[in-house]
Amino acid sequence: MGTAQFAAGTGESSALGAGGSIDVAVCALDAIIGASSPTELKLDIEGAEPDALDGARALILRAKPRLAICAYHRCEHLWSIADWIGALNAGYSLHLRAHAHSGFDAVAYGLQANP
Repeated sequence: MGTAQFAAGTGESSALGAGGSIDVAVCALDAIIGASSPTELKLDIEGAEPDALDGARALILRAKPRLAICAYHRCEHLWSIADWIGALNAGYSLHLRAHAHSGFDAVAYGLQANP
């Protein structure tokens, strides 16, 4: 458990990080989810997706939920999120889909071949 700063009110460029004016509580999913086995994990948390994935590693390896992880908040997320999922060696097929014409709303999907 901890806190992070959130810079709000700037539309698509709102983000977690230093310089934000709002303190928000943060915690790792591995620490709070217990023995639950969700079937889907969707993350759209304004650029903090890699940190959230790190905090959900055990959950993802155990439950192997479908993954829908926003990859458009930072340019490097277009490949680094897929790399992270692939490095798990957990049987995910990887897909990237842009849901809007401008490139915003690009989502990295991790799907199990035999859920």
